[in-house]
Amino acid sequence: MLLRMTSSLDLKVKYLQPNGKGYRYKRRIPKAIAQYFEGVTFFEKSIKAKTSVEAARIAQAINREFENLLKSVEEQERLGIPSAELVQLLTAKWGGANDISYGDFGDPFHASELLIDELQDRDQREILSIMQSGKSQLEAERIVAIKETTMPHERAYLASLSPNASTSTLSTGTNEFLKNHSKGNRASLVKDTRLAVKSFVELLGFDPKLKDIDRKMVQRWMQLRADQSVSASTIQRNLNQLNAVSAYLEREHGAVGLSAHFKRQQMPSNAVAPRDRLRPTINQVSQIVSALNEQPSIKLLVLLGLRVGELVGIERADVHLDEPIPFVKIQPKNGKTLKTETSKRDLPLVGGALAAMQQLLDRETDGLGLLPKFYEPKNGANNFSNFAKTYLQKVDHRFTAHCFRHGLKDLLREAEVDKELSEALLGHAPQNVGGRYGSGFSLNKKREALKRAYFLINQ
Repeated sequence: MLLRMTSSLDLKVKYLQPNGKGYRYKRRIPKAIAQYFEGVTFFEKSIKAKTSVEAARIAQAINREFENLLKSVEEQERLGIPSAELVQLLTAKWGGANDISYGDFGDPFHASELLIDELQDRDQREILSIMQSGKSQLEAERIVAIKETTMPHERAYLASLSPNASTSTLSTGTNEFLKNHSKGNRASLVKDTRLAVKSFVELLGFDPKLKDIDRKMVQRWMQLRADQSVSASTIQRNLNQLNAVSAYLEREHGAVGLSAHFKRQQMPSNAVAPRDRLRPTINQVSQIVSALNEQPSIKLLVLLGLRVGELVGIERADVHLDEPIPFVKIQPKNGKTLKTETSKRDLPLVGGALAAMQQLLDRETDGLGLLPKFYEPKNGANNFSNFAKTYLQKVDHRFTAHCFRHGLKDLLREAEVDKELSEALLGHAPQNVGGRYGSGFSLNKKREALKRAYFLINQ
């Protein structure tokens, strides 16, 4: 029987029934689509609610999402998705209607999500099948990326989901990607994405429609980039940005197969090989440190192996000299994020690094930043890099500020510091799963590691 509730809202909710001390939502699955639910006649869901009014609201939400499901199935049938495919999709997604929890509904349910999930599973099954014939996983992935695994009616259905899917261009799709990206206001993301798309459009001579992009078009663009003497690493970075855009459009607008065109592409043979970043020797690090007594900011960068963005983002409040082990806290500041989550760390100050930090703190300033000249501007990191070059290149004209992260890494290796501890000092992501657990290394452990490294340059 239906549950009738009397309240200030005078709610009457269809399909809501009393169930012991609680409530449940129960409705018969329409005969027209019952075949897709593997013989399940009713959809039932227990509702945990303290009051009948709360139960009614939950039931109304469940009912709306269930109606969306029915409409999606009907729409797929209308567009020619075979019944057998629908059974497979629904079974894979739902595993039987009685197993669905209220939390599974989330956003309004759409059949397109089922189909995209199924296509991804289909690709994975194809990869495993190819691997069984003796191919490596990488080879199998390349074959599947090129192979068209979707059927014509599936491509037609997914293309129909967005009214603009057939007319949207790469540029308009990119605008939407940046508008809806969680970090779409991040300058570096916008810059890198815009540059990649700009080069794609300018070199091809037109702004391609999403439906027209294929692997041959991407390969032609890559070759044109290589002909401009662009390095292989830059081309790959552009590919990664274009792949991120296409993956978003594939997910949100059913541009099925789009991202595959940017994946696992073979680099043109004439693409310029990336140059190895110069790694300073222990003697060169020693020379630099000795010559930087009047430039404590650069000295601190060298001795702590900081990224330039990390250094210019330090605030005076991040420095703790009154603790048993003096340290500086590296954390997101001034509206800027760090490169990775593991970049957030506490670094002990010892020896020359402690002296350099004290010099910087002794300077009178009203600003928050440890380096006020570089703290506020948007391009503060670039300005500091150029400032540091004038001193670092006195030892070798090829040196940049980032070289000395490699310099500290080599020092730690020579000092026989454990690799995991070295990564923690440099703010690198751990290379194994175990390294992601626990609270990390103590300040004392880090201090002893840096002492051993500094000993090598003070001999």
